[in-house]
Amino acid sequence: MLTLLNNFIYKVNKKRLLIKGYIKSQKHYADRFSNDPIDFVVTWVDGTDSSWEKQKQYYESKQFSQVIDDNGEERYRNWDLFKYWFRAVEKYAPWVHKVYLVTCGHIPQWLNTESDKLVVVNHKDFIPSEYLPTFSSIPIELNIHRISGLSEKFVYFNDDVFLTKPVLPSDFFVNGMPKYCGIAYPLKNHRENDSFQHQLFSVLGIVNDFFSSKISGIIKNNPEKWFSREYGKALKYNMIAYEESYIQGMYFSHLGCPFRKKTFEKVWNTIPDELNKTSMHRFRMPTDIMHQVFSIWDILDGYFYPVSADYYGAVFASLESQIDDISRAVLEKEYRMICINDSRNIKQADFEILKTRISNIMQCAFPKKSAFEIFNEEGEEHVTQN
Repeated sequence: MLTLLNNFIYKVNKKRLLIKGYIKSQKHYADRFSNDPIDFVVTWVDGTDSSWEKQKQYYESKQFSQVIDDNGEERYRNWDLFKYWFRAVEKYAPWVHKVYLVTCGHIPQWLNTESDKLVVVNHKDFIPSEYLPTFSSIPIELNIHRISGLSEKFVYFNDDVFLTKPVLPSDFFVNGMPKYCGIAYPLKNHRENDSFQHQLFSVLGIVNDFFSSKISGIIKNNPEKWFSREYGKALKYNMIAYEESYIQGMYFSHLGCPFRKKTFEKVWNTIPDELNKTSMHRFRMPTDIMHQVFSIWDILDGYFYPVSADYYGAVFASLESQIDDISRAVLEKEYRMICINDSRNIKQADFEILKTRISNIMQCAFPKKSAFEIFNEEGEEHVTQN
């Protein structure tokens, strides 16, 4: 009888927690930090540079005793779309404080390095020398907070992620908190031959080990963040996390991501050995700790503002069949941003065709040069887009 009573009370408390979170999440709060500067950080590599390619091949040959994973040409293939990244930023996020372009020394020929908002950063300017050279984006991402002059709040982009409609600072941060989708979506084995699932599994092991039995309490103390109306049916995954005091995964989408430098510093101080080990890898490894560890850490610290899974935008990973979808997303401004994700399944012949078609879409959406580009030989004048 006592067991039945306890089970009944437990179920009632769960329902109360869920309802409390759902109701509280409908409240909107004024942003007290709306004037804080926000920077954008984007990484880029020129995969056509023969000197860089020779250096990469040299270090690949020295890695024979280790498993080099996820190191195909699609990681470095040049779609010639990068100028549109800058045009989109100028058009849709003119409020951005600074744009930090992170490279190993590569600079696009068309780039106006004298732009007031542009800061070009070489890997060696901020990444400890023992981690260089690196041919993996992961060590670069883990050390971004070391960039001199970088604002406390910044949004990190890969060069295949493009803004496609106007955005505001409040689209990324509210009251100093980054906007994240805090759904403890369980990790699934899709039997795909890439490292992402393994790497995310490594991240989950670390955060569960650190937060361990605290997770139920964290969820209970922040019901509006874990049982937000934004999550829809996916609320069930967070209830499982509450019941087990363990997260089986965390939703992640390959789009621009807001971060705080304080979080990077905190996590580095907490798990320095793990982050150091990953940073030493010149190429991607299945055991790498990805930058998602920082966003998950903020989520488990309760320092985030909940948004839906599709809040930031869409990822296009089957480009051959999604050209029309990409065109509609870009030209009709369907999302805040999109990712045009290269794939090892795209053969070189198909790549050239897709490259031309996507470039035409981008040129149609962003026909005018931005202040981040230099004049051409005819003296074409920069025109700011409205």
